[in-house]
Formats: sequence, C-alpha cells, structure tokens
Amino acid sequence: MVLILAYAVPIGLLKGSTGQIQPAATISAGGSEWGEPVEGLSVRLETQKAVWDDHETGRAGPSFAVMFRASVRNRGSATVMVAPVEEMGELEMDGVWHWWAEPVQVKSSPLAPDKELDGIVVIPDNRWLRTTPVLAASPGKHTFRFAVVARREASNGGPEIRAISNPIEVEYLASPRQVAGEIVGVWFSGHVVNDATGELMTNFLLQTGVLDPRRSAEVIWSDGPMQPPNFIGGQWSRNPELGGFWGAQNLADTNQQAWARIVAGGYVTQTVSPEPVTGYADIHDLTVRMKRGGELTGMVLAHSGQPVPGAKVILVDVQKLRVRDGVTGWWFGGLGDQFQNGVDTADASGRFTLSGDLKAAQAVVAVSADARMVWAVANNGATNGVKIQMPEPATINVRFDIPGDAPGTAPF
Repeated sequence: MVLILAYAVPIGLLKGSTGQIQPAATISAGGSEWGEPVEGLSVRLETQKAVWDDHETGRAGPSFAVMFRASVRNRGSATVMVAPVEEMGELEMDGVWHWWAEPVQVKSSPLAPDKELDGIVVIPDNRWLRTTPVLAASPGKHTFRFAVVARREASNGGPEIRAISNPIEVEYLASPRQVAGEIVGVWFSGHVVNDATGELMTNFLLQTGVLDPRRSAEVIWSDGPMQPPNFIGGQWSRNPELGGFWGAQNLADTNQQAWARIVAGGYVTQTVSPEPVTGYADIHDLTVRMKRGGELTGMVLAHSGQPVPGAKVILVDVQKLRVRDGVTGWWFGGLGDQFQNGVDTADASGRFTLSGDLKAAQAVVAVSADARMVWAVANNGATNGVKIQMPEPATINVRFDIPGDAPGTAPF
C-alpha cells in the first residue's frame, strides 16, 4: 500500500476489457492514442478541447477551466498499484517535466491485468513544480504528456513502472479581457529567498490584498495569512521545502487592483511585485528577496517590579494577533502557531530580544507563561530597554449562601 493529504478530485473508474466507461469529463478533442506500453502498462491523455481562451487557464475561475483526463490500462501479466489522482503523476509541458509539489495522502488502487483506470483529472496550472520555475503556459501552442508511476504488488516485487502518455497539443489564446459573469482576479506565484545568503526560505506566509483607487489609496489586506507552509485559508502552499508560494486574489471588477506580500518572522515584510496588479493576470516566476529586520530588546516585569520569566513576547506589525491558551496566531483549526512576526521567550531575568519589521510594528505584547496575563505596550520607536509591566491581577470575592447546601462547598 502506498500512502502519499490530498484535496478532492474525482476518483477513477475500473472496467474490464468488455466493460463500458462512464467518463468523469466530456472529452471532445485530442488524445485518441495510447502512449507506448511499459511492461504492459500504458497511459492515454485527453483534452476537453484544443484551443483555450486566456481566462480559462488555471484554477482561479468559477470552474477548473483547462482540464485533461488521463486513463491507465494494464495489458501486462501482473497486478500493479496505481494512485488514481494527478498528484502522484508527472506532467510534461514542452519537453520539461513537472511534479506535484503538495503533500498528499492517497491509497493506491490495484489494477489487475486486462483492466483500465479512467477519469484521472489533470489540470495544467501553476501547482505543478519543477523546483523552479513552476508550470506556466504563455499564449501559443504547447505540448503536454502525463506520466503514471505504478508499483508492483508486494508479492511481485521489482522496481517502479513509469509509463508515459501520448502527446497532446493545446493552444492558449492571448486576449486579456474580463468575461461576463466570471471572476476577475490575479494569481501570484514564485519563491522566497534570504537576501543576504540567497538561500530559499521555507517558513513564511503569503497575504493578499485589494486596492480600489476609486475609494481609497490604502490596500485592504486579508485578516490572516493566505498561504503558510500548510493548509490554511482555503489554499495549499507550493512545496515549502523549496521556498515556493502561490495564491490568488479575486477582484470585484477590472478597476480594482490586487497585491500580495510575504511575512516572515525576523524579516521586513516584502511585497511580491513592485506595484499592485490590475484586472485578470497570472504573475509567476517571482523571486521575493527578504531582508532581516531590526532588533528590539526589553524586559517583562510583574506589577511588583519583579521579572516575569517564561513570558512569550510578540512583535505585532502587519498581522492581526489572536491569543488562545497562550498560543498566538490568527487561525486555531488544529494547525498550531501560525503567527509569523517576531516572537521570543523572556529569560530568567525577564529579558527578551525581538527581530522583525520595526517600522511596521504597532505594539509589543507579552503573555505570561501560565497564559493568564496578556499585556501590550505601543511601539514608540524605541529599540532598547522597552519595558512591559503587567498590571496587578484583580481579586474577586464571591459569597454564596445556598440553603441546605453541604458545608465546605466551593465554586469550581
């Protein structure tokens, strides 16, 4: 069994050599031939149509738009294990192979001799990765092939079997426009590097925002990060091990502009493009260079003036902060701490050091180790000797007198 956390895609259908297929999608053009068999295993790739308008490419629209379908058949003598989803395959565009970058968990299905697996939906968009760049098709004609990697059953042993489909050619038209009734939006994708070292960064979040010049000159950023290194905000990141990101911002009309920025603890927040982007666009192969932020030092004290060791201290800048049971973040759906601004823990003397975007910092917040006290001080521009003094805890005296109650009863 091959276990590979996947988002939902249609699962393929098995059939015998004389059976009938109920296709997962209507295919009307291209892909009538099978690829060369490898030990009896062959793959066929089909497309809904051969010519696609620019607004149909990618996953940002109301439907999946460009969609291929792959089928696998086994004419060999042994049963093989095949995962019926695109994430476990490989996609070639114009001679360059790309791999699915997301962690997926899928149980492979047995494909016995003389059986076929049909209905693997393949969407050629920028979720496919070739380390860098990601897959992005410019206007013009492009040739695609899809490879399926199968495994023999444990009893059969042997190496993997990699079968490649027939090639199909599709054309993307260059006609930027808003189609009536469809969502206008901008896609951003690329990777993040440390400006000082040039190394790819993996611990960051992507926020998207909207600018409407008719109403305000201020960008309205999303409440929380739209793209951290795991599932959150309705989207998946692109292979955080490789420093990649992708995200989309829908717009109400072509007068609005979209923007995105990278937030990383200890670094200065950086927009992914020099200016906001108008209308419908796919901005890809971006390189965002992150610069280290400044340092801020200080001390956390109790109301009595004694140090508060173990307090969690947070630099609040471009992200909204929520605190729950001592955990900082904006999302608490079992995903852990998603807050990406500067964070430190006060030492035995109550001292802390924070690094981050000090110019954008609005406040410094301290949370006691037992999570019972939370206090904030406004950022006044000081970088040394910042003092956070907790208020005196309140005392509540409650008297209750319940007739007939047992002596010694206490509230809980």
